[in-house]
Amino acid sequence: MAYPLVSIVSIFLNDAMMLNVVMDSILNQSYSPIQHVISIGASKDDSAALLKEYEFKYHNNGVKLTWTDKPDKCIAEAYNNCFRLIDGACEYALILTNPYMTPDSLKTQMDFLLSGNYDGVFCGAIMQKNNKIIRKLSGGGNPKHWRLGWQGTTEAFIFSRRVLDETGYFNEVMYAERFGEDFEYFLRIVMSNRWKLGTLKMPIVNYIGGGNSNTRNLELAGSFYKVLKDKRVRFAWFTVLCKCLRVVCRGLVLHKQVPSYMRIDL
Repeated sequence: MAYPLVSIVSIFLNDAMMLNVVMDSILNQSYSPIQHVISIGASKDDSAALLKEYEFKYHNNGVKLTWTDKPDKCIAEAYNNCFRLIDGACEYALILTNPYMTPDSLKTQMDFLLSGNYDGVFCGAIMQKNNKIIRKLSGGGNPKHWRLGWQGTTEAFIFSRRVLDETGYFNEVMYAERFGEDFEYFLRIVMSNRWKLGTLKMPIVNYIGGGNSNTRNLELAGSFYKVLKDKRVRFAWFTVLCKCLRVVCRGLVLHKQVPSYMRIDL
């Protein structure tokens, strides 16, 4: 079976250690072909030197590495800088700033997507912190239930080039001073009713707890409400409440030790 080209978009700001972990994860994937598009946003650490070092490794593994150190004013612009560098032959794309769960993660995503002829697929993930699982995201559910607070994990969503081209890029103006740029982009996709979207419960991405989605919950809730109001969604407060309840329920897991094969040591 000839697999289509997948462009993986990653952004890192002064985080060479995570960059190293993610690039190793890409190199270990059993799937090919891959284009890895990376923005380091004028980082002042060793990220640029690390990327130059990995260019040879990527080439030897048949992975195309494309990167930019163009400065950006927000996460939305950083993602867009990557989108603009996606290869013209790319048929599918995804965002990844944390490592895959296993060497077969991308192949599992693509086999499921292609077998169901989906335009996009949301998959599961785990979140870990201090070597303990603090949240599990099943990847199940129905994207049509977004009014009830359903939202797939951004890093476990793979979508066709057609979705990217027709949905457009992230809103750089709105999110220069606001959080939740991925939520607004997610709504653009699920509200259109144009795409065939699937869900895969299997955990695909293994990522580190932290960031705005876990440390600035109240600000995020306010941002989500503004996004919903901007889109003229009725009873926006109810959707935000449902989202908050889902987040609380996802956090009600036993903080078990992360199995050795899933552990990320930084």
